Formats: sequence, C-alpha cells, structure tokens
Amino acid sequence: MGVFAQLRQMMLDAQYLDAYRALNGREAGFTFPAWDPHVRLDYVFVPATAAERLKACRVVEVGAALATASDHFPLLAELDLGTNGGG
Repeated sequence: MGVFAQLRQMMLDAQYLDAYRALNGREAGFTFPAWDPHVRLDYVFVPATAAERLKACRVVEVGAALATASDHFPLLAELDLGTNGGG
C-alpha cells in the first residue's frame, strides 16, 4: 500500500468520511495534474458524525485560470454549518 493510500486509510480508521467518495460514488474525481488529470490526489475529510452536514463535494474543472493557477484542480466541499440564531 502506497503512502497516500495509507494516509487515506488512517483517516477512515479515525472515523473520518471521504467527502468526495461519499457523495460521488465510484466517479473518478481526478485532480492531478490539471493539464491531464488522471490521479485522485486531493481529499476532503469530515468527521463521520457530521456526515449529514455534507451537502456537496466536487472537482472544480471549469474556469479560465484553473489550469494555470495550480498543478491541481481544486476540490470544493459544501457543508451546512447551520445557524444558531444568536447572531
């Protein structure tokens, strides 16, 4: 098992949820390299106890500056943080 797979497994064993996989099933989710994505190198982990707060997680591949801003495509996660009504 490679180092990235070991780190991912450590997070899962620590009761964190792979946000992208949870919402996108077996879809590849490749983020690297931006000019020819064929590796899933970027992750968002959330505590498993907060899974219901996870609303979306996707690879951002559209935008003029994306391919030149970094060698990775960004991964965007949306979480419902709720409101407490207290300001």
